[in-house]
Amino acid sequence: MARHSNREWLIRAVVLVAAVTACHLLEWNSLRFWTSEAVLRMSNFLGVRMHRVSQDVVSCGGQMFNYTVSCTFIDVFCGAIALSWNRERSIASNVLMVAELATGLFVFNAIRLTIGFVLFDHGAPWLIGHEAMSGVAYFMVWIWLMRQFDDPIARFIEQFSSRRRAAEVQMASGQ
Repeated sequence: MARHSNREWLIRAVVLVAAVTACHLLEWNSLRFWTSEAVLRMSNFLGVRMHRVSQDVVSCGGQMFNYTVSCTFIDVFCGAIALSWNRERSIASNVLMVAELATGLFVFNAIRLTIGFVLFDHGAPWLIGHEAMSGVAYFMVWIWLMRQFDDPIARFIEQFSSRRRAAEVQMASGQ
């Protein structure tokens, strides 16, 4: 992918914030159901006793868990579109990329939630099973996106490091 200007990254950041904010204004009932269903089935397959209580609530270990918008990773998906859309590709190519991104994030998210329930079922506190796993998952997606799409943070660090090295060389030579 071509390198983007600072202005383009600023525009992408604004679009990302708007997209994530807008996605949280919707309820995403069907996606919450399908996310919970995928996790319920994978967890049951792995021996975790869970059952459905309602469309977006499951029971595990005698506790109720409500699937919210954030549990679907739709906010991650909406933000990722803003970062990954490539103006140099055709609309069809970008739409295909969005479909692949949606599929990959859905599967990744279902796995991360299932791991959380497996950990919880084996005695790990919810803080570890869910919250820590969520933090790791968000970080992994961020790193993946930055590696895929011309990482502006790495470029900034590289530029900063090369300026620092140049200044050190200049100081060492007594100039």
